[in-house]
Amino acid sequence: MNNDINIRKLKDTDHSDFIDMSKQFYSMPCCDHQIDVSHFEDTFNLCLKSNTYYAVLIIEHHGITAGYCALAFSYSTEAGGYTVVFDEIYVKDAFQGLGLGHKLFEYVYSNHPAKRYRLEATSSNDRAIKLYTKLGFETLEYIQLIKDIKTN
Repeated sequence: MNNDINIRKLKDTDHSDFIDMSKQFYSMPCCDHQIDVSHFEDTFNLCLKSNTYYAVLIIEHHGITAGYCALAFSYSTEAGGYTVVFDEIYVKDAFQGLGLGHKLFEYVYSNHPAKRYRLEATSSNDRAIKLYTKLGFETLEYIQLIKDIKTN
């Protein structure tokens, strides 16, 4: 891997950076709905305890936190095996265009081998869609539906 780019698992010292980047990610136009800020804390705490179902990777450029990626792990009968979902990918504006996205995907492919990799993007996120298509991802014509369960 390029010496100026480092990708690693989330550590407890990443708390402030992760929370700030999560807030930025969910305030961008590419995210079509807001989420409760407490979810960022829950995700951070979960990933420090276990990476069985979900993991956060920190992307560094010359030792500076440049972004993060959240991965969800599952099994798919349709794909015939292990599936990795790129749940969130965020690169700070100052680090855009430096090849971090390509390095991130190389890292995930090497460290999380799977039968299928999935991701989603809002249709307005042209830059991301262009990268994902260049990396070999294909657009599916699925309509994705969700049902959030509210807990007290």
